[in-house]
Amino acid sequence: TMQNEVLVGPHQRALRERMTGSFRELLWQAVTHPGMLVYLDNVRNTGPNSRARRERWTRDSVNENLGRELLELFTLSPAAGYTQEDVEQATLVLTGWRVQRPDRSHRPGAPLGTRFAWDWHEPGGQTVLGKRYTAWFKPESKLGELVDDLAAHPATARHLAHKLCVQFIDDEPPADAVAEVERAWLDSGGHLPAVHEAVLRAAWRTLGSTRKFASPEAWFLQVHRCSGLAPPRALPLPGDNGPKTFYLLGDLGQALPRCPQPNGWPIRSSEWLSRELLDRRARLAQLLATAAVREAGVAAQARVAALIDTHWPADAAAGEGGALARQALARRDPARALALVWLSPEFLW
Repeated sequence: TMQNEVLVGPHQRALRERMTGSFRELLWQAVTHPGMLVYLDNVRNTGPNSRARRERWTRDSVNENLGRELLELFTLSPAAGYTQEDVEQATLVLTGWRVQRPDRSHRPGAPLGTRFAWDWHEPGGQTVLGKRYTAWFKPESKLGELVDDLAAHPATARHLAHKLCVQFIDDEPPADAVAEVERAWLDSGGHLPAVHEAVLRAAWRTLGSTRKFASPEAWFLQVHRCSGLAPPRALPLPGDNGPKTFYLLGDLGQALPRCPQPNGWPIRSSEWLSRELLDRRARLAQLLATAAVREAGVAAQARVAALIDTHWPADAAAGEGGALARQALARRDPARALALVWLSPEFLW
């Protein structure tokens, strides 16, 4: 578990660096990154007819974890109608992809710390979704070709367009919004900026009839951006006893990087809505608001007032969040006013 946690941050940063390129490149990095190879046990995925098995270098055998998630989560989804045999064959394509010390030589194009071990790879060809993948002189190229085809598959566009709309628009997004994002995906060949723009257009067009409840991570980061406070150190250091982002997010129900399942943290609002989790946000909001007001000093009252005016102009002061925050500010309690801003329906949703 600790080894996985150490690799979560580098994996997320590798993906974020590629959010303005093609989905194909993002998928390649996601699948072949050392973090994913370790997390989904591909470091133990060994071809049954590989040299490593024939000569008994290892007792490891086929491990389907990454092969299954490649088809189910990262690309097609079960709605595409792939079979268990497709999963098994994709798994064999993935055999031999392992990790190594980053300071050792590695193949160009693979993430740092990733290697392809010929002796662990299943020889011959594999058939996935009716296509045969063979590369007698360069077997590692089979995975690159499979990633090419999965990234360009229409079912991938449909599946991920829906997930994006659930993440950013509504738990049950309008069908035309999903279709708009899917169309942008197909028209651009998976060019991510074009897809992002389509999500934003759809979100803006449906504003008022759709809404999303902020996840703990999104809410926590927005609170700090809004307050101007730097988030606390992510992890504790020896002798440092202050609150840490790791523990604060854990208290809110999203203990990064300890995601409990391979499909990631929930993207539906309903998963984050409960009396207990709201109570925890309320207590943390008051704690952070008190710290922000203390740091602002004599300017706190004016800063909070400006923030309230930004979110709730005077002619819209009847809004629930604005009304409560203004009442607290009128009583010269800027910390409570700030906490109420962060706990308002307008901020939570």
